[in-house]
Amino acid sequence: MERNILRFPQSKNPYASYGTAIHEAIARSYINFIQTNILPSSDYLIQIFNEVLISQRLSKADYKKMLHKGSEALPLFHEKIFQFYPNNMKVEVNFRKQNVVINNVPITGTIDQMIIDKEQKLIKVIDLKTGNSQEKWDKGNQYMKKKLINYKLQLNFYKLLIENSRDFNGYKVIEGSLLFVEPNDKLNNKIIELSTPITKEDTDKTSELIKIVYNKILNFDFPDTSKYESNSDGIKDFIKDILDKKI
Repeated sequence: MERNILRFPQSKNPYASYGTAIHEAIARSYINFIQTNILPSSDYLIQIFNEVLISQRLSKADYKKMLHKGSEALPLFHEKIFQFYPNNMKVEVNFRKQNVVINNVPITGTIDQMIIDKEQKLIKVIDLKTGNSQEKWDKGNQYMKKKLINYKLQLNFYKLLIENSRDFNGYKVIEGSLLFVEPNDKLNNKIIELSTPITKEDTDKTSELIKIVYNKILNFDFPDTSKYESNSDGIKDFIKDILDKKI
């Protein structure tokens, strides 16, 4: 309520600021590449990352810690992923002016990366993630499993956003993926991309969920969640009960 609806000011979370700086460094570097046709160096990514990190006004200790973290991750990301970005990619695509409405609910968002096949009218959507990487959707500890449920909903949401937008009318999103920026040191510093097909069944459920949750928010109808377990199964049960109109 306070954070998302009333939008009260919040103290800076160093990891959120780190994520902001990583996203901005990659997006601005890629835009620079498009404009100049010169591949930015990893040092350029770190330079942008540092500029954005400074603007986040972290404590000295948090700034130093996050700068070190990003300065280690970005060169490996540049080496293994960034320099191979396809020329049919768009970054930081903002849908604020697309007037997308799903089930009478206005939606918007900014998508990190979209690979666009203009001939086939197909789009792959990519969401950049910082933090621990994950190789499979159904593995990991409870904390990661809960996050992955939300991440998959996010990819479904992006499909709805793109396919119902003005600029991408007629395109289909058939795949979504999470691209973990930080290398996995347990897998020889591999950069993990976790992909999934996005089906009509997935988006139909997400569309219905959007409508129900939107109306509950408008009516200040916030269900009691105390009976649900605080794990991934509890989240799935909660979503199912919402869709089945049991709550």
